[in-house]
Amino acid sequence: MKVSNGSTFNLGDTSFRRKTLLDDYKTLLPILRKHNTLFPNWNNDSQIAYYQEVMAETDLFERSESDDPAKRSRTLTNALIKSGLINDKRKLSEVANNWIDDKIENFDDLEKALGISKDNLVFFRQFIKLRVYDNSNNYFYPFRVALKFLTKYQNVPETDFLVLLHSISSNNSEQSISELIEDYSEVASNN
Repeated sequence: MKVSNGSTFNLGDTSFRRKTLLDDYKTLLPILRKHNTLFPNWNNDSQIAYYQEVMAETDLFERSESDDPAKRSRTLTNALIKSGLINDKRKLSEVANNWIDDKIENFDDLEKALGISKDNLVFFRQFIKLRVYDNSNNYFYPFRVALKFLTKYQNVPETDFLVLLHSISSNNSEQSISELIEDYSEVASNN
């Protein structure tokens, strides 16, 4: 994921907030896979067609005459790009195809210890690989930083957690990130 100067990274889209996100993705991806066989290029016409297919085949969203179908279609797929399930041309990744075909590789010992579902395992694996780049080739792994932070501190207020993650820039060294995590001990101990 590339992040423009002054922007924060995000993994979702404010117009696609769902309580059943994983199930909804498992509904949208097969429709997109089928759509891609009929529309090899992601353009305004194919975006409109994809949105119409989603509306015809699901009851996921409210129907509105004022919706811009092409824009809505892009919105439905943006978070799938960020999670690595599709590319920017809206082609499904190997991971996405394996997920919807229920061919996910078995849990390793660490993943078993987490006690998560296969659906959550897909996202765990995707996010562990996620790198956030700035406009150059600098990057960091936000999910790995989050795991390191949360193994050290428990019951962290959400605001503190998000401020910490969003305060990291792609050009921070591993050392400076470790120091940032270590420095949180002062906050955790109310100093």
